[in-house]
Amino acid sequence: MQTPNARIVAAALFASTAATAAPASDWRMIARDAEVVHYVDAGSVARAGSTVLFMGQMVYLVPMRLEAGIEVERALVRREADCETMQGRIVQITLYLADNRFDSWLDESPAEPAATGSAADALYRAACTRSFGGPSIADPPAHAAALRRAG
Repeated sequence: MQTPNARIVAAALFASTAATAAPASDWRMIARDAEVVHYVDAGSVARAGSTVLFMGQMVYLVPMRLEAGIEVERALVRREADCETMQGRIVQITLYLADNRFDSWLDESPAEPAATGSAADALYRAACTRSFGGPSIADPPAHAAALRRAG
């Protein structure tokens, strides 16, 4: 990953981009497995040097059950990735629950390499190359629900 100063510059670039972005998002489906559909907001990608910051959304095909029976339907995830090393980390995560309550926190975990072929690898490659493929998806939860119904 970048040095602390480069990370500050990247964070400032992302903050300035996010603050001026239109409220509409340009969600693109990037990866899917049996449990989760992964999306990137193509309009949120901000790059400083080899570092990209972007918003992702994980929509659970079957709600993820937490302690006390709480079911998470989706998560908005701010990610940071180094395009040269393909290492990345979650910067912030916000969980959306079945009853519309949410929880959000900053994550200070260190960067980790993305395993080849993993969802993280697909997300980082899409953000680094700005190659999103597929159409814009206005409502990722509704899109994921349609995928679930289709099997």
